[in-house]
Amino acid sequence: CFIPEPLRGYLGGAGCRTGVQQLNWRKTGAGQRSYTLPLTPSCCHRGARAELIALDPQQTLALPATTERRALLVLCGQLSGDTAHYGTGDLLCAVTPPPLTTGDAACFCLLVSAPPQSWLQKMLRLIRCG
Repeated sequence: CFIPEPLRGYLGGAGCRTGVQQLNWRKTGAGQRSYTLPLTPSCCHRGARAELIALDPQQTLALPATTERRALLVLCGQLSGDTAHYGTGDLLCAVTPPPLTTGDAACFCLLVSAPPQSWLQKMLRLIRCG
C-alpha cells in the first residue's frame, strides 16, 4: 500500500495498486489520468480541490495554467525536471510547476489547489476537513 492515511479514507479505503486502479480515473493527457477526491462541501465551498494524478512511465506532467497555489506530493515513483528531482514523499509548492517527467516507472501524486488569497488557511482547513 502506498496511499497513506488519512488520504486512504477519501478513497474508500483504496490504498494498494489494485484498489487505486479501480477508482473512476479521468484521462487528462497522454499517459496522464486524474481522480478528484470527494471533499466535504465546506472544503469545496472554501475553494479547495484535491486530486490524485497517475502518470505512466516516461510521461511529462501536464497541468493547466492557473493562478491558484498548488501543492504536489509524490506518493509513489519519481519526477524529474531540468534541475530538480522529486521522489516518494517529496512536496513541491508552486502556482505552475515546471515540466516534470516520470522515469521508467509509473508515478502517483496528490495535487491540492486553493485560491491564492488564502493559500495557507485553505490548506490547513483541507487537512482538518473530513
